[in-house]
Amino acid sequence: MKYRVAKIGEAGIKILLALYGKTLNVTGIIREANISPSTFYTKIEILVDLGLVECVEDGRIKMYSLTDNGHKLARELYDIELRIFRKEK
Repeated sequence: MKYRVAKIGEAGIKILLALYGKTLNVTGIIREANISPSTFYTKIEILVDLGLVECVEDGRIKMYSLTDNGHKLARELYDIELRIFRKEK
């Protein structure tokens, strides 16, 4: 069985978490996710194709936000980060 979530990769996860609760333009996502522009363009296409991110053009500026499914996945990823990797010591 092939898992579609595997296509997302580390950079895709960073993008989803960067967009969690926000709408950002390309520069904002690149800064927030700390990824290169080429990585952004490769991964954003996959995230849009999977129905996790949507793009709205505001004049000449493209703004990105999570779809309902993207929001659900980002919330799960965020919760996993808190529960597993940021346990109180």
